[in-house]
Amino acid sequence: MRRKSFLCQASLIRLLLLLLIEITPVQPAPKISVPSNPFKSVTGGTTFVSEFELINRCSGKRVGMRTRGDQTKIRADVDSHRSPQALLEFSSEIMKGRGAVIKIKAKFSQKYICFSQKGKIIGRVSGGAKLCKFVENQSSHPSFQQFQSAVHPRWRLGFNKRGGRLLGYANVSSDCFDFFKIYHLQPEIIQPSDLNLQPSDLNLQPPLQG
Repeated sequence: MRRKSFLCQASLIRLLLLLLIEITPVQPAPKISVPSNPFKSVTGGTTFVSEFELINRCSGKRVGMRTRGDQTKIRADVDSHRSPQALLEFSSEIMKGRGAVIKIKAKFSQKYICFSQKGKIIGRVSGGAKLCKFVENQSSHPSFQQFQSAVHPRWRLGFNKRGGRLLGYANVSSDCFDFFKIYHLQPEIIQPSDLNLQPSDLNLQPPLQG
């Protein structure tokens, strides 16, 4: 008799559970929004911007941009640290079909370092053109970087021993396409020994005697 009563109670509980499940509304699964551009999502719709100086390994001097009227000169011949002409603004973005790229703008002249259609280094007011975008790669020397055109992989930013511009596809020593980046907030004086470099790595010349 007790067993029969227990079975009846169990059946009643099971029936109540089934009814409860049927009348309880099913909550839809939450929608997960996947951004189409993760890079843009991380940066809040803006790009990463940092200020650097670039020392060319071939000339041993900083890259600078000078303007006079409509004329723009870009050379790797600036001596002094934190010279306004040598301060460069790096901004990163995502380029369709290429991934992460950077644009380099001279703070003093407010112009971007770009390639012309013929591979010459030039300055432009706008950095929106594809020839103004670069991919940063590590050189064979671990302390240096190279800047490859995002459009023409064989073109690289480079300067000769006198600081003059090289064509992006110039067939010269790879040292002339190497750059050492100095973050703008680093100390005023940076010695090659502080970077585990030899003076010859930067092609540094002894100071002229007055």
